[in-house]
Amino acid sequence: MKMKKIALVLLAALLTASATFAQSAKKSIVVYFSWSGVTESVAKEIASQTGSDIYRIEEAEPYTRDPKKVREVAQGEKKRNARPTIKGTLPDLSQYNTVYLGWPCWWSTAPMIMFTFLDQVDLGGKTLAPFTTSGATGFGSSLRDIKKVEPNAIQTKGLSLHGTSGLQKSVADWLSEIKK
Repeated sequence: MKMKKIALVLLAALLTASATFAQSAKKSIVVYFSWSGVTESVAKEIASQTGSDIYRIEEAEPYTRDPKKVREVAQGEKKRNARPTIKGTLPDLSQYNTVYLGWPCWWSTAPMIMFTFLDQVDLGGKTLAPFTTSGATGFGSSLRDIKKVEPNAIQTKGLSLHGTSGLQKSVADWLSEIKK
């Protein structure tokens, strides 16, 4: 009788450990930068639909809120290949298998602060699911640019949105397509 109890306790512990491992093996995070709030809306929707953790990249020196001036700043950063400083501590990505990475498309690529982030983390072997918001250009060259910085990440098809109309369905369709 005692042996049966011990066997049951061991079996329960093994099942619990297996379930915990399975959950952690599929852990995901949404990492994003948003200037106007549109990319943030997409990030929050992805997190909601996937149960992912979420991390917002914030600039140490905030960008101007003036749309015309921020375009000039972004263009200057791109020309200089600048790396704006990120505020706060970066997340520990070692516990994540999938990273949903989002940004507004500025001057046909990701804002330079995204490259600051990518320079400081290693996404090698992780699934990278990119998403962007833009007024007209879609991803521009950003997918190629990010692939150069993170060549060992497994990049899925990206999601490009021009606003938040139909956001839930667009995100659900994309997640279904990339099987995440």
